Amino acid sequence: MVDSPADPAPLALTRMLGRPFGTDEQGRPIDHGSGKLIVGAVEWLKHCVAARAAAEAPPGLPAPELATRVEEAQDRAIERLVVMLNAAIDDPRYWITRDYLLNERNRYSYEFRLFVAEYCRVISGDTAFFQHAGARAIPGAVSLLGRPLGIQRTYAVLPKFTAKFVRTDLRVVHTTPTSAVIRWYGADQTEFVPPPHRDAYVRYACAAYRGGYAAIPTHVFGLPGAAVEELRCQSDGSDYCEWRFDWVNADVAAGKWLLLGGGVATVALLGAVAAGLPGAAVLGFGGALIPVGVAWHVRSTARVGAHRDVLQKQLMEERDLAEEEYDKSEQANANLQMANVELTQRISELTILHEAALTLSTTLEVDAILDQALTAVVRHLGFDRALAMLGDDEQEVLHRCRAVGGTEEMAARLDALELPYSLDVSQLVQAFHAKEPLLFEHVDQDPHEGNRNLARALGASSFIATPLITKGRHVGVLAVDNGLTGRTLDRGSMSLLLTLGRQVAAAIETARLYAEVEAQNRNLEERVAARTAELETTTADLGRELAERRRLRERELEYLAQVNRVVAAAGAVEADAFDPRSLDETAARGDELGQLARTFQRMAGHMIEREYRLKQEVLELRIEIDSARQAKQVAEIVDTEYFRELRAQARDLRRIVTKA
Repeated sequence: MVDSPADPAPLALTRMLGRPFGTDEQGRPIDHGSGKLIVGAVEWLKHCVAARAAAEAPPGLPAPELATRVEEAQDRAIERLVVMLNAAIDDPRYWITRDYLLNERNRYSYEFRLFVAEYCRVISGDTAFFQHAGARAIPGAVSLLGRPLGIQRTYAVLPKFTAKFVRTDLRVVHTTPTSAVIRWYGADQTEFVPPPHRDAYVRYACAAYRGGYAAIPTHVFGLPGAAVEELRCQSDGSDYCEWRFDWVNADVAAGKWLLLGGGVATVALLGAVAAGLPGAAVLGFGGALIPVGVAWHVRSTARVGAHRDVLQKQLMEERDLAEEEYDKSEQANANLQMANVELTQRISELTILHEAALTLSTTLEVDAILDQALTAVVRHLGFDRALAMLGDDEQEVLHRCRAVGGTEEMAARLDALELPYSLDVSQLVQAFHAKEPLLFEHVDQDPHEGNRNLARALGASSFIATPLITKGRHVGVLAVDNGLTGRTLDRGSMSLLLTLGRQVAAAIETARLYAEVEAQNRNLEERVAARTAELETTTADLGRELAERRRLRERELEYLAQVNRVVAAAGAVEADAFDPRSLDETAARGDELGQLARTFQRMAGHMIEREYRLKQEVLELRIEIDSARQAKQVAEIVDTEYFRELRAQARDLRRIVTKA
């Protein structure tokens, strides 16, 4: 396994501050450089990795195993490059793959090219990587378009050729058959590079241009590369970079040797004639034919020249046509990439909104809704920080601030922040009342002191704020910024922020309505519980009252039963059937009825006793009366004839019975 050298510390390129491709934060297409330049850098990386893998391979390793070892090392290097690039890109929507990186038809930003070159330099270990990669990055189209022109004219039209692959300001000062002086003005390019990376880009681009242009004689014409002399450099404070390229012109050299040979032959011929050497007459005769030969040669040369001019014209027409077709092809590729990026972003945005909707639907807690929404904004949309404030219509203030991406001190300060609805100078209040997202720039220089203090406390100079609106009701405001990295805010995300803000507002409103329903339910439950408790108390009171009434009724019935017993006892006394024991239970009571029963028992007892004595006296008197009457009647009966006859019959009857 071949390990890569140390991580990219020299230029501290660890985080891209702009978009690598597609459209920039202002919605402008990013077409700063062709993917051919990226592929050229990767190809030189593969070359360096292959050389290192071969050098570190064990001696005598079979060719197939060595090839496998080299290929694996190259694959690991490219994979590491992709991982490093994606780690430097905050927005997941712009993460790349190996195939995407190696697609020559794509176009990228200046900053992305810088990161690719720097990371390749670190992985490869080549200290002169920028120059070598620049030489390897010369597209084949330049060779086809430049070969008919010759070296000098190729250098003369380098700005035109270069513009086909990278947007730049390149100027040719002058050219000769063996040299060219070229200037590169990078100010227009560096405007599109984030300020922290501009110096690094100038150093990279300067080296890449030098290496690429010095290799033109080799790659286009098969000649030795040009020698380079750096005359000026923007990294040293100059307004431009200036280089002198010197090369060897084979056609000129061959012409010089041919002319020199012809001159030597002429001198020798003249010397031979003058000296009268043998055969000089023949040479003189031959010399006499020279004018004819020269005339024939001039005529042939003219004909060849005319034919060459026709061919040259046709070749130039073919070149122009090929160049035009190439430009159309490149533009079509750029448009295709833009369409793919736009489609990918739309899909990403729909995915973000879908995930946000699913996430927001999982909770009905307002703080949880805000935290999840702010986290989604920071994670998926690539902003450094996000905050939200809710409106309180009763107090007419913005408060209850939640933030993601800031420090604890910042969160504490925001938590105590309250902004009245009437504070129109506040940018957050302006955004709250607005109908669409607003971009606030240079807020740290705002005329209003409160805005300046808040911006400085947050460390933000610009931010985007969108109202949280649902069903025409403003419920709060959502704001995002890139104060931590200083990256330019993405204007293209404003519409997505508004849509996401509407989702958040709807979720907050749903949570609010749910909270109201829950409060009403709790209030209803409390009222029901209170009413139930009241009913239970009333029911218990009624139960006790009914029990008391039942008990009183039972006592009443019992009392009436006892009264009935007394009444029955009175009847029994009247019927002479009274039993004093029948009133024992009643007499045992401690109330007036018991007293009455006891009195009745005593009175009935006395009455019965008196009646009994009276009856005894009556009985005794009756017995005395009946005995006297009976004696008289008996005497009257006994003295009758009839009785005497009966007595006689009775004696006879007894005798008969006795005998029987």
